[in-house]
Amino acid sequence: MSKFSVTNNYYLYNLYKDNSLYAIQSKRNGINPGSLLATDTKALIKGARILGDADYGDEEEDKAPDKKRFYKQLKSFADAYNYTMESSTELGGRSNKKIQKELAALRDEYADKLKGYGITFTEDGYMKLSKANIDEIDKSRYEKFFGKDSEFTKTISKLAKKMRNHVDYQI
Repeated sequence: MSKFSVTNNYYLYNLYKDNSLYAIQSKRNGINPGSLLATDTKALIKGARILGDADYGDEEEDKAPDKKRFYKQLKSFADAYNYTMESSTELGGRSNKKIQKELAALRDEYADKLKGYGITFTEDGYMKLSKANIDEIDKSRYEKFFGKDSEFTKTISKLAKKMRNHVDYQI
């Protein structure tokens, strides 16, 4: 039983384009943990890049369809993040544990700031989004956390790349 919920949508499938079945929780059972982690980290890196390239506009430009698309992009990023956390825990290994500690430190550093934007973390480190809170906040305010120059997104991407480089596909 998973410790988080996934919303399957076009944006999530786009992140998992090469292995779209891995985007579906029920299809992940029995898959080699190394393959899952490699795919999850690739999706997370892609999700960070997509959010980095997003047009955050300004308060006057926010429209309901743009907010819906932004929420779905943010949710797919959170799902890829959560899948990465799950598969790295499942795979284990010293380097994964070290990188997970670095991710935990990053979460701790940003937790209070992100909470005000409808983004929280569970005790196990999984990312949760509050759609109601996110819908209320102007999406241009998210750029400082997820835009191209965001330290938060850059660090997540860097750690995901590091994790991907330590995957042993034979496990």
